[in-house]
Amino acid sequence: MQIKQRPFMEEELIRIEGNLLIFDEEVVLRRALNAWKKCDEKTVYNEIIALTNKITKNYFDEQKNEFIAHVEKIDEEKVEKIVGIIFERAMEEPEFCKLYVQLCQAQISADHQKAETSKFAEILITKTQRLFDFLFGEDSKNEINGPTQIEILLKEKEKMEQSLKSSRSRESSASLAEIEVKLKWKQNGFINLIGQLYLAKIVNPRIVNYCLKKMMQQLKKPTEDEEIDWRQEKVEMSILGFCSLLQLVAEDLVKNSTTNEIETLRFLLDFLYENRQRTVNRIRFSIMDTHETTAPMLSRI
Repeated sequence: MQIKQRPFMEEELIRIEGNLLIFDEEVVLRRALNAWKKCDEKTVYNEIIALTNKITKNYFDEQKNEFIAHVEKIDEEKVEKIVGIIFERAMEEPEFCKLYVQLCQAQISADHQKAETSKFAEILITKTQRLFDFLFGEDSKNEINGPTQIEILLKEKEKMEQSLKSSRSRESSASLAEIEVKLKWKQNGFINLIGQLYLAKIVNPRIVNYCLKKMMQQLKKPTEDEEIDWRQEKVEMSILGFCSLLQLVAEDLVKNSTTNEIETLRFLLDFLYENRQRTVNRIRFSIMDTHETTAPMLSRI
């Protein structure tokens, strides 16, 4: 009878005799630090990126379960990077933002089945708050590792503007214009993300009312003697953000806000409408459209 043998676990040998496997030595598991580690983190991150590349409404249930399974492989302390991936994708691809938020919603529900709190939800809300405060208020004191793409672009824009003061070239001007286009796209995507987080009940009405009022605070007069600069970049960004967010959430928000909060929103919207002629065309059209669609809802109190 022919005896086959081959190396097994380096020094040991395994032989086949008849229908039996014969081990020359007892098989011993070689022990190492973290031998039972859940998974290679980089692999999981790459798999989540690949999943977000192909996310679609038709296969969402399957993709949602796949996403939850990936997150379970990562230690709770490392989940922040996954939140960051979804956060950036939601801002970059507004047409899929609702699906990305539904992924978050599914993960938070899965977390709540195991515990009262969700680390995923905590990081997502804190990251949203920090970026909002960075754009429309004081820099947040909440520490979240790594800047967002919006913050990176804003710093690049600032450097580019400084360099253009000393030497202006066609290439530099084109680069600055490209950065500004990306910024506007991502800022609009961020406002859309806040609205979708509210509609998914991940953030509450109080937070959305705060965001709407905070954006309008950019329109305060610098001093008693100075007028509002309606064409200042940050003022325009705040007006567009207010209009975009209000249109998205108004129908639901009026059902879940106090009378005082609704009256405040109506007052702010009327203020914009009365001053619409002071703005450029695209801002004016946004104000008019928002007033037409949301003013009747804010009047039902």
